[in-house]
Amino acid sequence: MECLKINSIRNIIGLHWNLKVKDISPESTSEEGDNPSEVPEETIGSIQCRIKGMDGLIFSLELTNQLNVLAKGQSRGSYQIIYAFAVVKDRAFLVKGSDNLKFLGSLKRDHLDSVEEVTFHCLVLVGTPVADSTSAMPDLADNNEVLPTEGQVCAYLEGIGYPDSKFDGEIPDFTVYKAKELISNEVTNSVLKVLAMEYLVKSVKAENVTDILKIAIDQDLKVLQKQCSEFLRECTILSVQNDNFSLSTESEYMLRRRSGWSPISSTDFSLYDSD
Repeated sequence: MECLKINSIRNIIGLHWNLKVKDISPESTSEEGDNPSEVPEETIGSIQCRIKGMDGLIFSLELTNQLNVLAKGQSRGSYQIIYAFAVVKDRAFLVKGSDNLKFLGSLKRDHLDSVEEVTFHCLVLVGTPVADSTSAMPDLADNNEVLPTEGQVCAYLEGIGYPDSKFDGEIPDFTVYKAKELISNEVTNSVLKVLAMEYLVKSVKAENVTDILKIAIDQDLKVLQKQCSEFLRECTILSVQNDNFSLSTESEYMLRRRSGWSPISSTDFSLYDSD
């Protein structure tokens, strides 16, 4: 006789965790060295998550002094961070990887120096085993026995809030076209717009710099404008050094009009050659 049993149930949960930088910043530098890898990893922030209506689903998110995010829970379940990234002002930085986020730079302590708050976005895969109905004693403990540790906040999660305007945790397969589309769309949530901008920052090339610069100017994305400006400057300097200088491209023209620069002649680049 054929028999089918459920061995486990897996839930993918997208979370965002806001933290005050002052609460996670060390008051003094470590005596064990400036290299973070030399400092023992310790928890500097923690929050316990309980999902209403899902018995037995209790786990904690922990932030370490090495700016790593961990998911921990009871031994009867499995908890895995699929990805984690931090949004600091209008920039995004990688904490724990995913192939869809490999274009992000890693989060560093100095990224937090001039801000008051940082938001960590995490996608957590939670697996909970199903109790054996033939067992005399259920293997799920009373949830009330799992209490937050000292200083740990407890968050009771219920449903999905504002799905139309908040980041739901899904990372698209970014292309230059997809990133430009997300940035231009008024209904795109702010987190996806930041990720799209970061993708474009790492994707500037000779064949697309004009299009990327245009959207950077239209959307007033200073970081992306700067990246395009530096790319064009390097290309122009290289052209001068190779005696292949040409007049302003469409990209340079747009950038100068935006910033109020005057047209540059080939003689102006003698400054670079003298360095």
